[in-house]
Amino acid sequence: MVGLLTPADMIAVGRETGSVLLFLLGMMIISIVLEQAGVFRWAAYYAVQASWGVGQRLLIDVFLLGAIVTALLSLDVTVIILTPVIHAAVATLGSDPLPYLYACAFVVNTGSLVFPTSNLTNLIITDRLGVPFSLFTLEMALPNAAAVVANILVFLWLFRDQLRDRLPQVARPDAGALQASFRGALIVAGLALAGIFLSGLAGRPLWPVALAGATVAVVVAVSARAGTVQGIGFHGAYLVHAPPAITPASV
Repeated sequence: MVGLLTPADMIAVGRETGSVLLFLLGMMIISIVLEQAGVFRWAAYYAVQASWGVGQRLLIDVFLLGAIVTALLSLDVTVIILTPVIHAAVATLGSDPLPYLYACAFVVNTGSLVFPTSNLTNLIITDRLGVPFSLFTLEMALPNAAAVVANILVFLWLFRDQLRDRLPQVARPDAGALQASFRGALIVAGLALAGIFLSGLAGRPLWPVALAGATVAVVVAVSARAGTVQGIGFHGAYLVHAPPAITPASV
């Protein structure tokens, strides 16, 4: 790179972090297929509907949705895919998006403690130290829940003035989202997540399941004519820049 690492160092780092990067690649592809199928737009719509037009409820809903996406798909998905969707949904309401964007920005940290797969740092730590998937989850479940709840309470107080206005109803997303691409993306993602958790509990590598799920997701999306090309450029740029960001921490 700039003389700080030798080729041998880079090869060693690649061996140490290769499984983590392959897992991340698989999860990002699955997330792109979900996004292209409209799954995140539907999730944002139902978060708004569940708020009953109350800003405080919507902030809580955004936190909970972000915590679920972060825990299951990783914080990177919340930052790259969910946050723009939330911004677009709130902008449609004519409300100040700042509280909800802050919620997305903070829940990626407070909500990423529960599973090794929720955070790239978690994966590297558990991989390097040999911490079992189940042990990590049991130890971190309560701190994760406490952090999210504390974060919600603090933000409800900080943004109390911006959250007082009543929110209008939003239009339901296109019914086309319920076509084969939508259902197929949800089914494949669900099966992939189930396989990842079972592999983790069994102490098996996670990356083969993630890549297999990604492959099936792309096949299903293409066969359903969902089209994933327009989303790959942006998210692919993230994947290209991910290894340099990981390398210094791994050496």
